[in-house]
Amino acid sequence: MPGRPVIYVHKTCASSYGLYRELASRRLLERVELRPTIAPVDETGRLIWSVPWLLVDGAPAGTDPLSFEVVKAAIAGERVEAPRDVGEVFMEAVLHSALAASIVVVNGSLRPVLDEGFVSAALHSPLTGVEPSEAARAIAEREQELLEAWLGKLSRAVAISFVRESWWASGGAINASSLTKLVESGGFKTWLLGKASVGRLGLPGDPRDLAENPRIAEAEDFIVKAAPALIRRVAREQEEVLGDQEWMRI
Repeated sequence: MPGRPVIYVHKTCASSYGLYRELASRRLLERVELRPTIAPVDETGRLIWSVPWLLVDGAPAGTDPLSFEVVKAAIAGERVEAPRDVGEVFMEAVLHSALAASIVVVNGSLRPVLDEGFVSAALHSPLTGVEPSEAARAIAEREQELLEAWLGKLSRAVAISFVRESWWASGGAINASSLTKLVESGGFKTWLLGKASVGRLGLPGDPRDLAENPRIAEAEDFIVKAAPALIRRVAREQEEVLGDQEWMRI
């Protein structure tokens, strides 16, 4: 008999919170094991690229965006239909991972994020039967096509992640003026270098290229122009998630 699906979550994660609420409303919380993330790796030692992070019998089977339908299938031990376009589905997972999106934006390449565990989670491999190594090769062959279609989206996604973390760092007190000053002083570039790396690992050979990188300039422009709306969006999200005492007790 397969064990209960394991789902790693984080209390600040709106996607984790939404999934928790869906499972609770359907009385299915006892059918899964929710684990608040502490270390950046799962029980197998694989990197957790994003939360929620689903394991089925120890294998990565889901990551943000993780639908209730996929979790329901995992609980029932059922199969899930394989994606028609593995590249698009994988890129959607990259978009929802601040870590993966930052690495791709900084490097202008998908190669650093084609980790088989991440691919397996993005494509629900234990439930779909998609072979992660084969899918990773297929995605690598389409790298330029996928980058051209997704880099703009990824730049905006990391911009929102930056605003969220700036909101945390300010204790929820950041405003549009201080956020703009932070960006204009190079704060976003500095944050992005840190987000995309462990020490130097994960960075391109000459990180100074970020200073004149159009992808980075696009993200900075987006933050500055949309600062009031982005701060309101992040504040609403985080106040809802962190304000739910039942969720916070997990």
